[in-house]
Amino acid sequence: MPNVFNSKINLLLVLLLVAGGFWWLARPTPVPAVTLTTLAGKRIALNKLNGKVVLLSFWATDCPACLQERALLERIYRQFSSRGLRLYAIAMPYDPPNRVMQFVKTHPPSYPVALDPFGRISQAFEVALIPTSILISPDGSLVWRHTGIPDLDRLQSLIENLLHQGD
Repeated sequence: MPNVFNSKINLLLVLLLVAGGFWWLARPTPVPAVTLTTLAGKRIALNKLNGKVVLLSFWATDCPACLQERALLERIYRQFSSRGLRLYAIAMPYDPPNRVMQFVKTHPPSYPVALDPFGRISQAFEVALIPTSILISPDGSLVWRHTGIPDLDRLQSLIENLLHQGD
């Protein structure tokens, strides 16, 4: 009898450890405590935007996929900004600030653009490849991350659901 009892306890312990591991992996990831500064000079503490749905787009002026993604971002911004979506395009640290500013001057987006000259923002969000999009929920947790050009329908659906959560 003792062997059966011990094996049941062991099985229970293993199941508890597995369940705890799944809980640990599924827990919300909070937004890093970083502040970005837009080209217009506005400082935005990303972890202080509670109650807002935020889309971050990491990009560079010499990235063909990033430049192609701009049309999708414009569409998303125009569709959802009046309902509270905040969208910030963050230029990668290796993109010279003067080139980013010139690009934005000749191709102005509807949404704010920020520089990341020291790489603090891209490091905090663990961005290595671009374009990378990150979606932040109204409760301040990271809920979606995508490298490459995102699927428009999927992104619209995610934003729509998050905006309803914030209502």
